[in-house]
Amino acid sequence: MTRLASGLDRSTRTARVVVTVDKPYRHARRRIATRSAGACTCGVRPSRAEPQTAASAVPAAAVHEGEVYGVDDQDRLQRRPVTVAFEQQDLAVIREGLAPGDRVNLDDLVPALQGMAVKPRRDAARERRLQAMARGEAP
Repeated sequence: MTRLASGLDRSTRTARVVVTVDKPYRHARRRIATRSAGACTCGVRPSRAEPQTAASAVPAAAVHEGEVYGVDDQDRLQRRPVTVAFEQQDLAVIREGLAPGDRVNLDDLVPALQGMAVKPRRDAARERRLQAMARGEAP
């Protein structure tokens, strides 16, 4: 599986997924030239995967073209490159670029300039909602 397409459907207990097929014609008896069929429906037999290591989850809107706006120890904006593992619902799961305890700006700053002074404010209620979403407990 490459990624979840649109999350889980709790009522049908199904998931729409995007699957990448390496060498799709490897076992074909006759080689035929075809164009990509685009969005196809097929059956997939899932395999068991190893549990994922802990990762950071931020609102998907906080990721701007592969960067998040972090806040350093001097309360200055720092553009930080990140690698998004996947997006699900309104969350982006960050594979690389954030460490536990890093502060991320969640507001839409215009303009967002490297090194500009900011007045960070912790929103405990929003933080709890994001944590619940990341655990799959809230929509």
